[in-house]
Amino acid sequence: MELGYDEIAIEDFYDLFLAEFKKLKEVEPAKSVEHLLKLLANKEEATYMIMYSRFLTSCYLKQNAILYEDFVGDLAGFCQREVEAVDSECDHLQIIGITNYLGLGVEIHQVRPTGGIDVINLPEDGYSGYRAKLLFVPGHYLSLIH
Repeated sequence: MELGYDEIAIEDFYDLFLAEFKKLKEVEPAKSVEHLLKLLANKEEATYMIMYSRFLTSCYLKQNAILYEDFVGDLAGFCQREVEAVDSECDHLQIIGITNYLGLGVEIHQVRPTGGIDVINLPEDGYSGYRAKLLFVPGHYLSLIH
């Protein structure tokens, strides 16, 4: 809210996100993938989870504007158009923002138009913690779950 969001505009997203996050403690590790797939297969709940993740990303980028504004110019406008918009695709800056906020690494498997796959690790200089794996097919990202 310190960054200009109305509580009423984000509270429903926050409430569901927090409730689902708390439920993860009750899920057996062997069933965690099944639990997350079931959650994300529910379009309404998935949209709420994604929207709250977009708000977290936007807040992180705005709080660290000095690091990112040279890449996009008007960072507040960029966040409104490219980060918070429901149908906008995540790009490099959004991935950097959410992974930095959550303290995660990410491994992107990018399908080349000519075939084959390039692997991009963020952060580039190594990461010893959990690394989310994504498959990037031109046009959209898919999560790889192991």
